[in-house]
Amino acid sequence: MLHLEIANMSCGGCAHGVTNTIRAVAPQAAVEIQLAERKVTVRGAPDEAKVVEALKSTGFETSVSEALAE
Repeated sequence: MLHLEIANMSCGGCAHGVTNTIRAVAPQAAVEIQLAERKVTVRGAPDEAKVVEALKSTGFETSVSEALAE
């Protein structure tokens, strides 16, 4: 499980972009968005580093708040 903070995720469009970016690199992942807190939980991503890199490369200010192996 991967817990992320996305500093510049401020609207529904941003949340949609975050979800699409994650699913592009991890199609089977479950994505939970907490827009008000600017947090994202990703479950089932085989390569967490790719998820983080994909978000950063598309302009999302991403930091890992906690990473736990499933």
